[in-house]
Amino acid sequence: MTNRATILQLIAAVITICLMAVLHDWLGWYLHRLDPKFLQGLAVGICLTIVIVLMALWYDHRKSVALTPREQQRTRNIIDL
Repeated sequence: MTNRATILQLIAAVITICLMAVLHDWLGWYLHRLDPKFLQGLAVGICLTIVIVLMALWYDHRKSVALTPREQQRTRNIIDL
């Protein structure tokens, strides 16, 4: 690794750390002002959204995988039409 690349990586790391510190302070201030019931609802909403997205991805992956050679041939026949 060259000296220039190392210096650029260090600069990027320092900038990232500064941004994360500012974001941490700002989020702490903002979330501290909110009602605890709102935060509970927000947490539940985020969890449910993650579960729904993961289920959709799992379902899409399951549908995209052909289970048998017969299904693969059927798809090829449909494409040939």
